Amino acid sequence: MDLQNAYNLVKDFIVKEGDYVHSNWHHMNIVKTADGGADVTTDFDQHVEKAFNEFVLEHFPDCGFRGEEHADYNRHGEYT
Repeated sequence: MDLQNAYNLVKDFIVKEGDYVHSNWHHMNIVKTADGGADVTTDFDQHVEKAFNEFVLEHFPDCGFRGEEHADYNRHGEYT
């Protein structure tokens, strides 16, 4: 794997999603809470994690992804 290329792809993804969240933060919704409200999940949490999971599947199919909001993908991949 060309790590410099991977870095550039991931950086571009982060900037794009960060811009989306920054531009739309006032539309954020809390979709679930746990631990008496100390652990909060927003629709943006779910959106960005799902988008990143799909990004990993598309660009790095031999790699895995572990997040908080969705099931793990290829947990034992070359990189996770």
